[in-house]
Amino acid sequence: MTRPASTPGRYGSGTDRDKPRAEALAAVLAVTTDSTLLGIQAGVAMADPVGISSPTVELLKAAGADMHVAEQHAAEVRARLESQGTRYDLDNPRE
Repeated sequence: MTRPASTPGRYGSGTDRDKPRAEALAAVLAVTTDSTLLGIQAGVAMADPVGISSPTVELLKAAGADMHVAEQHAAEVRARLESQGTRYDLDNPRE
């Protein structure tokens, strides 16, 4: 299955992570330049319980994500995940 042309690759931590940063940034900005939407997605990445999404957060920040929105959304996502049994242990590199 191929991605639709409008779908960016996984530049932060996926199959396209080794592509040039400018290409990754352009792909994100082709989807949206809305700082609030970018901030919401950065918040999702910040709440990653495995702690591997820092490159995604940095990419979204570079694209203009509202990091205040990101921090608020990360707290909401983290609380929701914890209420469903997800643990943010000391072994987690982000904690």
